Amino acid sequence: MQQVNPEASGLVRSQGILSIVVRILAGYTLVCLIIDIGSMVHGVTIINRNEAELSDSEISFGKIFLITSTIISFFLGFAIIVSIGLKKRYVTIALGLLFMIAVFVSLRFVKFNYSLIGLASNSIITLIAVLIAFFIKTWRRTQYA
Repeated sequence: MQQVNPEASGLVRSQGILSIVVRILAGYTLVCLIIDIGSMVHGVTIINRNEAELSDSEISFGKIFLITSTIISFFLGFAIIVSIGLKKRYVTIALGLLFMIAVFVSLRFVKFNYSLIGLASNSIITLIAVLIAFFIKTWRRTQYA
């Protein structure tokens, strides 16, 4: 009869939970990206108007969506970084800080008005992070093969 190391099974379980969380966040970000594209199309139609001409609902929608997509992008960035499974802790921390800076830079562009850059930036940053994670994972698989 084979004995199972309880620490090893716990590690496998936590990695399984992490991958589920990453998938959920990735799906949610995809939804956000679709909403972003819709918002950009809507934004193009009102971009030529002054901010004073915008209705309160248009401004509040922009603010609410921006805050949620920033929070999602922020946590997804960390989830992606963890899912890559980098062994060196300082590399993970550095990547996390870079992602945080990217999110805050995108917020700086926005200044809570209905700008095209502001609506797109969070999802674009997240999409870039997903692509980088995918390429790193693929590259690491080819190294071990």
